[in-house]
Amino acid sequence: MKFKYYKLIIFLISMRLFCDILSVGVLDQILTLAILFVSFYVVISNEYVKYNYKIIVFLLFLLFSFLNGLLFTINFNYSFLEPFRNIIRWMTIFSLFLLPISINIKFDEVIDFVNKVIVIPGIMLIIISLVIGGYKEYQGQLRLSYPFSNPNSLALFCFISIFFVVLSIFESSRHMLIKFVFCFVLLFGLLKSGGMTSTLSSLFFIFISVVFYFKKSTKIIMISVISSLGVVFLYISSDLILERLSNVVFSDIDSLTLSEGSSVYWRFTAWSIYFSTMNFFDYIFGHGLGVSRFLLNPNSEVSVINKFSAPGTHNDYVQIIVDFGLVGLSLLIFFIKKLIKHLLFLSSFNRISYIFISFIFSLMIYMLMDNVIDSRFFFIIIFVLSSFIFNRRVV
Repeated sequence: MKFKYYKLIIFLISMRLFCDILSVGVLDQILTLAILFVSFYVVISNEYVKYNYKIIVFLLFLLFSFLNGLLFTINFNYSFLEPFRNIIRWMTIFSLFLLPISINIKFDEVIDFVNKVIVIPGIMLIIISLVIGGYKEYQGQLRLSYPFSNPNSLALFCFISIFFVVLSIFESSRHMLIKFVFCFVLLFGLLKSGGMTSTLSSLFFIFISVVFYFKKSTKIIMISVISSLGVVFLYISSDLILERLSNVVFSDIDSLTLSEGSSVYWRFTAWSIYFSTMNFFDYIFGHGLGVSRFLLNPNSEVSVINKFSAPGTHNDYVQIIVDFGLVGLSLLIFFIKKLIKHLLFLSSFNRISYIFISFIFSLMIYMLMDNVIDSRFFFIIIFVLSSFIFNRRVV
C-alpha cells in the first residue's frame, strides 16, 4: 500500500491546532517544522516545481523580505527570531500549496480525513464547552474560549469548521440533519466567543454559497429558506449581539460612539501607528518579513513612544503592507484574482467551486479584522484549497 503523505500532513496540522488547548508553546514550533519537512520533501522531488520560474521569483522575493526584516532588527535592536519564524511559516504555506501538484490527491478523501481528525473532534469539544461553560473575561465581557486558549482562536476554528460542514452538505445529502445541527452549534459557539466579524463573515459565506451554487429553478426557494433561518438565528441571539455592541464596541450605542477600550477603536489606532513608521521605501517593499509581529510589542521603541502596544496588526492587508509593502499586497491581490478565475473555470466540471469562491470572499472580509494568514488555521485552509484546485479527478 502506497504511503499517503496527505494524511500525515493533515494529522500533523490537527495536532498543531489542538496543541493550543495544551498551551505548550514549543510544541507549536516543533510541529510546524515537521509539517515543513514533510511537505517540502515531497515538493522538491517534483520536476515541475524545481524549474518553474514563477516559483523561483517568489522565493527570491521572500528571501529579500527576510533579509530586509533581519536588517530592521539589527538597526533597531529587536530580536531576530521573528524573521526566522516567519520565513519558516511562509515556506510551510508555500510547500502546502504546491504539495497537491506533487502527489495524486483525491479531494473527497482529503475532506473526509479533515472532518475525522479536525472538524468533528473540535465540534464535540465546543458542545462540551457550551454545556459546562468554558468562559473567560475579555474586554469586559465573558467570552467563550475553551477548548482553545482564547476566544479569537475559537472563533476562527468555528469559522473554518462552518466551511467544511457547509461543503459536506453540498457534496452529499447523507446525515443532513446532523450537519445542520453542527452548523448551528458552530454559529452559536462563534457568537458566544464574541467574534462579531467572524460571525458576519460566516453568515455571509452561507448566504452567498446558496446564491452562487444553486441554479435558477431552486435558487429563490433556497435563498428564502436560508434567509429565514438567518433571521431566526439573529433573533435568538439578539441579546448577545446587543450586549457586545453596547458594552464593548460602543460607549454610546445611540450615537455609535466607539469605546476607547473596544477592539475596533484599538485596531484603528494600531493601524495608524503602524503606517506612521513607514517611509517611501517601506511602502514599496515593507519593513521586512516578521516585523509586524514585534513592531508594537510592549517594550518596543515604537510602543514606548506612542504609549500603545498591540500583538500583531489584526488585519492581514495591513500586515502584508508592513512586512512586504505594496509589492506584496499587489502579489496577494494578483494571487486571489487568479485563484477565483481558476475556480470559475473549474465550476464547469464541479459546482463545489462556487462554495470555495464564497469562502474566499468571506475570508477576505474576515482578514480586515484579524491575522488569518498568521493563524494556526491557515495551513489547513491553504492545503484544502490547493487539494481542490489540483484535484486530479477534476483537472
